[in-house]
Amino acid sequence: MEIIHLGHHQLCVRINTLHCIQSEMDVLEKRIITHLRNCESAHEEEFSNGLSKKFKLAPAACVEGVQQLSEAVAYKIVIHDLSHVLWDGLYVGEPSSSRIDSLLGELEQNLLIISETVHERVRTRIITDILKASCDGFLLVLLAGGPSRAFSRQDSQIIEDDFKALKDLFWANGDGLPADLIDKFSATVRGVLPLFRTDTESLIEQFRHVTLETYGCPLVPGSHYLQHQGSGILQSQTHSCACYVIVMTRQLQSSLKRHTIYLKSF
Repeated sequence: MEIIHLGHHQLCVRINTLHCIQSEMDVLEKRIITHLRNCESAHEEEFSNGLSKKFKLAPAACVEGVQQLSEAVAYKIVIHDLSHVLWDGLYVGEPSSSRIDSLLGELEQNLLIISETVHERVRTRIITDILKASCDGFLLVLLAGGPSRAFSRQDSQIIEDDFKALKDLFWANGDGLPADLIDKFSATVRGVLPLFRTDTESLIEQFRHVTLETYGCPLVPGSHYLQHQGSGILQSQTHSCACYVIVMTRQLQSSLKRHTIYLKSF
């Protein structure tokens, strides 16, 4: 059964089940020992020696299962279920007329469903994963949005305001995720946003400065170093953003594929 065919409630119920098993593992082990002792066909050595060792991997497996399912739920919601308002809608055409409001509305509905369904002990984990997926999706739109999107310096304030609104959704006036947790997982986006309000000359100067710090000499047009080595450095630096997007995309695809394979075992 593939992840995209599973509803949120089904995945959340499975998360709750794994959490319950983990929480009740000690009690379950004691109950099994008691039943074995009361079973006429059982032998003493079957439960007196090493029975606990058979359960020592179970708690860790439950934790890993909850983590994988939580990530699967998050990326399913953001990347798959909300693709029509994220990838197909956000900033397509004119950024000022295709802002983040539609995404926030549908994302909030999904967060409410998650909050009402999952156990309170795993709720923060899942919502945090949804925050991470939302930041990844936002970055993909900004950095790999394709020819249907074009940004000018005048759009930088719109982008920053929209991202603040996304973070505020998860903060929920103090009733949601802690502010430090939101800051932690939004750090990459915060590092990218200033590029959208920076003029070309400043970007070139920053590039020269980074090149100087990294390779020990500036890239001067026509220099012997540039002719022999600089072109490779320039190509590497100018493609760094694209490579980052490619790597991120592959990580998202790999994550979804991994969760899909994992879910087939249920």
